[in-house]
Amino acid sequence: YDLLRYTNLAGQYKQEIQRRVYTPLLGTLSGKTVLDVACGTGRGAVDFAGKATRVVALDGSTDMLAVTRKKLIGRNDVMLIAGLAQALPFPRGAFDVVVALNFLHLFRPSTQCAFVDEMIRVLRPGGVLILEFDNALHGFGVGMARRWLGGERGSLMCEIRRVVSHGAQIVSVKGALIPYMWRVFCHFPRFATPLERLASLPFLNRLLCRRLYVQAQKLYEL
Repeated sequence: YDLLRYTNLAGQYKQEIQRRVYTPLLGTLSGKTVLDVACGTGRGAVDFAGKATRVVALDGSTDMLAVTRKKLIGRNDVMLIAGLAQALPFPRGAFDVVVALNFLHLFRPSTQCAFVDEMIRVLRPGGVLILEFDNALHGFGVGMARRWLGGERGSLMCEIRRVVSHGAQIVSVKGALIPYMWRVFCHFPRFATPLERLASLPFLNRLLCRRLYVQAQKLYEL
């Protein structure tokens, strides 16, 4: 999984473009505690390590956590925990920042709501929530065709708003990755990066970008 998605040239390009989009949404992590939900093989946790005071990386797969652990050897500011997103083993308001990358698209909106409600519960009031969604409208409608055919589960903005509606408000939505093109763009990053930045602009990002990064803020204690 990790070798196929993140270590080849195309995977590294995708990861860098996505990082450039979600990093400004996180804000400064200095002095903060961060929870990476469904951390997988550590894409987010490795990025946050050294920037935040403490990072907690949670996943339901011990195999995924084992890969993440290898990437974080020698670090004592990251804690790895086996657990489920629908029952996070943390008290209310335990984290300043909660992040979920490459996870929610696997589930229907009703299930996404249960996960995000838990993330909001463990986030302190005023804390930042960053959620990565597959964009149902990407590729000027290609995403909707694939959704209709059952190939993937992209989200519409109306669905995303419902998922994030319980105790939090959406502050910003940014897009990343022109769909299908990263396999070519990764060979010409100097040419491709300006195009990716153009695609991430408001309104264009709903039609051009493969992923949507939603920045939300917790309003009050549930």
